[in-house]
Amino acid sequence: MHCFQQCSWVKLGCLQPDCLICILLLFQAYNITNDEPIYFWTFITQMLVGLGYAAPKFHLPYWLIYFIAVVLAWLVAVLRPVVTLRPTFTPMTVALAGTHHYYSCQRAKDDMQYQPKVPMHKAIAETIESFSHLKNEP
Repeated sequence: MHCFQQCSWVKLGCLQPDCLICILLLFQAYNITNDEPIYFWTFITQMLVGLGYAAPKFHLPYWLIYFIAVVLAWLVAVLRPVVTLRPTFTPMTVALAGTHHYYSCQRAKDDMQYQPKVPMHKAIAETIESFSHLKNEP
């Protein structure tokens, strides 16, 4: 049994071995997820469709979009002495949007017996419901 089940946070000053484990866990970073990996664009598509917007229709190659972003960044650098531009379409934003991110909550499961409470499909439905003010009303 881990300290989260038997120590109260008021007793963190004690020197019992289980409470020392609690203190060590306080200095750890944990990914708390629902443990169902999903591709970024699959998630975004589900959110858009749930809010009444059209799903993305075109798939453009990553290398092409990244190349365009690099060319734009170069143009911004060349024009900097004449005009200040701050584009949001940068190589970094393309890299972030084009990368698949998976986060594991295994360490939280091992250290704290974490168990996801909401499955992905329900979490997406609840999120869409909470953002109903953003729905596309034709």
